[in-house]
Amino acid sequence: LGRRRVATDIGKAPRRISRMLTDPDQRVFDKTIRGVGGVILIDQSGSMQLDTDDLWQIIKASPGCVVIGYSHQTGSSDEPNIWVLADRGKVVKEVRRGNGGNGVDGPALALALSMRRKSEPFIWLCDGYVTDGQGDQQRTELTKQCISIVQKHGIHMTYDVEETVEALKKVARGDKLPTKLTRGLEY
Repeated sequence: LGRRRVATDIGKAPRRISRMLTDPDQRVFDKTIRGVGGVILIDQSGSMQLDTDDLWQIIKASPGCVVIGYSHQTGSSDEPNIWVLADRGKVVKEVRRGNGGNGVDGPALALALSMRRKSEPFIWLCDGYVTDGQGDQQRTELTKQCISIVQKHGIHMTYDVEETVEALKKVARGDKLPTKLTRGLEY
């Protein structure tokens, strides 16, 4: 995902010789172009109600991106709580379901930011309710910290799958996404 071959008029070995007569620009050579890339962070808690089809829809709309899901199982330290679903063209065979609660919004955000390349778009699909790992409770300090991170790093938050796919289409067209908070994080 994220790479494709396009015709060009500059190159070493002509690969599209049939275009010599049909293309006015005589683009007979090939070049590989890559997607814009970016990072998509997905809250897979129970309140988001995302199913496997929703996650595949996002993965397919984001070629060349890093897609990270997260969710927390309250009371269990054995279950993984952050996972990579796609990494710059490589995609998992089976999409993992969420564990139920948020609980790791801060660490997931930090991990996703560490995987972001300079000036890449960053989309965070979240309902805006960020919680800690101790009882899955919403805390004012954590909410303020997440708001600060969103504003500092120019993160575009989306509330549902359709909004996320629309934002990915804008990125593919070359549009820059504005910094945006979702309903739960707005103060």
